[in-house]
Amino acid sequence: MKNIKYQIACYIFLAIACISCIEWNDHNINISIKEKRDYYQFNASFSKYKTAEVQYYINKSISPNDFFTSPHDHIDVFQELNDGTKFHLKSSPGKLKIRLDKRENSEASYLRIKDMCEGLKGVLAEK
Repeated sequence: MKNIKYQIACYIFLAIACISCIEWNDHNINISIKEKRDYYQFNASFSKYKTAEVQYYINKSISPNDFFTSPHDHIDVFQELNDGTKFHLKSSPGKLKIRLDKRENSEASYLRIKDMCEGLKGVLAEK
């Protein structure tokens, strides 16, 4: 009887440990960059707990414009910045897509968004 109780306690402990690992071990980062003659696209999926850092970095990079007010924001917007940079941004907690049409933007605008996306890779890699 003691052996059965011990086994049940072990199974419960193991189940709790597995569930907590799933909930708290959310460190998967997926980044893809597509660059063609006509467009530049940055896609990322990451821990939803990094969303506020990602949003802060984007707001800082596109200042004086900004998009985000809360890490829970869901945004799907085509934006033109004060300097004339035009791009599409789609974001939700743990997901981000940025697409810039090179034909509609200057070389400086393209480099501004590309540099921002390169910086985002660093933000996402931080622990």
